[in-house]
Amino acid sequence: MPFSIAQNRGTGRISFKIFTKGGVSYMGDTVKELPRFFSTEDVRKILKIGNKACLELFHREDFPCERIGKGYRIAEESFNEYFKTRRVYK
Repeated sequence: MPFSIAQNRGTGRISFKIFTKGGVSYMGDTVKELPRFFSTEDVRKILKIGNKACLELFHREDFPCERIGKGYRIAEESFNEYFKTRRVYK
């Protein structure tokens, strides 16, 4: 379902609209209903890795990311689940 996000200037609130065949339905003023996505830059900062290592991670077949336009995104829930099943060696 297509939707749009608009920030109400001066109030600091965000409104979400869902476009339906019959018109526009309002979802309300909360962000908690939508999944949060991380970009490659966000993942680089979280993991403290370089650009090349980050892109290699996003190109792995077992990494649950999505290509959106020319960039990559990963849902926060998928990111957390992926790293719960991985071991980190120091």
